[in-house]
Amino acid sequence: MTDALNVLMRWMHITSVVVLVGGVLYARLVIVPAIASLPAGQQDSLSDAMAARYRSLLYLAMLLLTGTGIYNMVMNLGRGP
Repeated sequence: MTDALNVLMRWMHITSVVVLVGGVLYARLVIVPAIASLPAGQQDSLSDAMAARYRSLLYLAMLLLTGTGIYNMVMNLGRGP
């Protein structure tokens, strides 16, 4: 059971990093240039709407990253590299 939990925690940790990094890169490389091509009034409303939708996913990924990171650290204390 412990091995399965360790694998699950590591998988959730890596998935959280992928969601965070991928979301930031997507926003920076795709969303920002696309929004820049819109009229000023639409830019603000669209960026606010997209930030609100992504915020909950971002907070969940940060919470999972922190929780699984602490779990992985505690479970691997005293082990070599």
